Amino acid sequence: MPSTLEKIRILGENSKYDICASTASSRTDKYPKLFGNSNNFIGAAASAGICHSYTHDGRCMSLFKTLYTNKCIYNCKYCFSHTCKKRLSFTPEEYARTFMKLYSMNVVEGVFISSGVCGSADATTEEMLEAIRLLRFKYNFQGYVHFKCLPGVSQYLLKEAITLSDRISINSEASTKEFLAEIAEQKDFYNDILLRQKWLKSLRYKHNEEALKVINDFKQDSSVSFQEKMIKQRREDGYKSFRWDGAPILNSGQTTQFVLGAAEGESDLDLLKRIDWGYKDIDLRRAYFSSFIPIEGTPLAGKQAESLAREHRLYQSDWLLRIYHYKLKEIKEIINEEGNLPSGDPKIHLARKYFEDHNLVDPNEATYQDLLRVPGIGPISAKRIINLRTKNFKFAKRKDLQSVGVVLKRADPFLVINGESQKTILNFI
Repeated sequence: MPSTLEKIRILGENSKYDICASTASSRTDKYPKLFGNSNNFIGAAASAGICHSYTHDGRCMSLFKTLYTNKCIYNCKYCFSHTCKKRLSFTPEEYARTFMKLYSMNVVEGVFISSGVCGSADATTEEMLEAIRLLRFKYNFQGYVHFKCLPGVSQYLLKEAITLSDRISINSEASTKEFLAEIAEQKDFYNDILLRQKWLKSLRYKHNEEALKVINDFKQDSSVSFQEKMIKQRREDGYKSFRWDGAPILNSGQTTQFVLGAAEGESDLDLLKRIDWGYKDIDLRRAYFSSFIPIEGTPLAGKQAESLAREHRLYQSDWLLRIYHYKLKEIKEIINEEGNLPSGDPKIHLARKYFEDHNLVDPNEATYQDLLRVPGIGPISAKRIINLRTKNFKFAKRKDLQSVGVVLKRADPFLVINGESQKTILNFI
């Protein structure tokens, strides 16, 4: 009989392929009585993030991140499961008790529960949910929970998972039905994955409408109506206006993950089209990319590992879509014939193309969106520039921009201040 410590070691190692960045939640601050009214609650969702990563305020946080079981009925060609020598599972009580022990020792602050599919998606999910029920209602844990939705799980189980979790993720793995069939032929792309993602969106809306109605019955003010607006309001391009909408149920939304380079011929454009659809149609909070790494003993053991540089370029492009409000059709302009992004920072490539037909940016006159076109200027520094201008501050020299966080080395070729711009080699040809 394997010990709990051995399970943590093996199942924790097996979980390393599931990715999630720091994911703080505002639920415990805004809705402290969501799981009841008790003076014995412990934990706070606001402080949780991923193990050895950092929250937006710079704090290093940790999650209890292991698989619930590494037993799996699927035969995905890239997966470690082909070579797994020890098949182990927690019990719900063992999982919950282990987490609480580590929490009491100040080792972890939240939960990321993922799993292989043992027997069926429903049977495994039921056990995972029982572990979270024990944490919430037996051990009074009110902190952060990230729940991994298994492909093909029933709607009634997903409905309960939403009420208990801060974030739920469903691994897409590939961008289309054809590419998924190449690496995980047993999974149905539309029914096992896309349908569940659509369920998550609709169930989240429904649960939050009901929760906000109850909250409004006790608290008649404008904050609830504004909260409803935050959850539903959208940008012109179809993306959510408020990425962090402060919803009481599933506060941190849903995410997904793709395996880069496992499917032959899957391009960056294929992946960008899928995440663009996700942001518009299922309220995806964000997408994660995991470069394929060949594992000895798997059907793809002889395939070359995917470049981490490609992974980085896709993350940069994802930020341009989500944070900088670029449109997919703009990013398509720099994509090559194979459907892939060029080497280097996509924002620099886009800026070079954009400023072929547009004037350079004057920080004393430019709009917020024009400022975001400039490499080296992000949302924070752009807002600082706009804010200083409202106080009649004038940027007279480039070092003034440096003081508000602009990276001049990247921004200089695209700026004009007092009628002067940086000289480039083209000025001397």
